[in-house]
Amino acid sequence: MGRRQKKSRNYATMKPMLSLRHQRLKEMDRLKPKKEEKKDCNILKEREVPQHPSYLFFQYNTQLGQLTTSLLTPTLSTFPLKPNQTQCSQ
Repeated sequence: MGRRQKKSRNYATMKPMLSLRHQRLKEMDRLKPKKEEKKDCNILKEREVPQHPSYLFFQYNTQLGQLTTSLLTPTLSTFPLKPNQTQCSQ
């Protein structure tokens, strides 16, 4: 067997490793099993949701106006800008 064949056989082999829950490890070195906490379904969950100011929304602020398409290329610069048709007007 040549040198190249020996290297290629040992390429993917790894030294066997003990898991952290193995019997041969000392009690202090072992990974402690996770305890599952029992969840009470009757308790309401509270979560914090950041409040955004209402002036950032278009339907409440009339000063923002409608969105316009702003694609300005040399070939399209002669055409007037049109308001975006996807925005609903009230």
